[in-house]
Amino acid sequence: MQKSVQLLDELNLPYTYIEHEPILDYETAKKVDEQFHLTGIESKNLFMKTKSGKYYVLVTIEGVRMNRKFMKELLQEKVSVATREELYMETGYEAGCAASFPYKKEIGYLVDNQIFHHDKIICSAGIPTASFEMPTQNLKVVYAHVENEVKYIDLPKD
Repeated sequence: MQKSVQLLDELNLPYTYIEHEPILDYETAKKVDEQFHLTGIESKNLFMKTKSGKYYVLVTIEGVRMNRKFMKELLQEKVSVATREELYMETGYEAGCAASFPYKKEIGYLVDNQIFHHDKIICSAGIPTASFEMPTQNLKVVYAHVENEVKYIDLPKD
């Protein structure tokens, strides 16, 4: 069982789990959403690294880009997107399949408040062939139960 789904079960939070063809881009995701009648917004999870070596995952929605200047001001140091190899070594997730949770406690969460303007969110279960949809408010419950640093942020509009 995927770690994210296991955590949802432990917290007794509702979700819909779907197994599907491999998703590595939003075009395929849209096709799968239609096939399974999913109505949520697609999540986007960007694994980042600060100059000092701390990792963060930016949890946001499809179409949002990382604003490097904003991130540098927020974290007080230069931030870049981690490599595919770093993502896999630190999390076990493949590029394009990073989950919204869980991560080892040393990795911080930067959660974009835009997510909460939507009723449901569709998240990768950490592998290309599984996703789940859940009420976006459940993310707050999940993040309240992790040991990680969690910051809710308002990303600037580009």
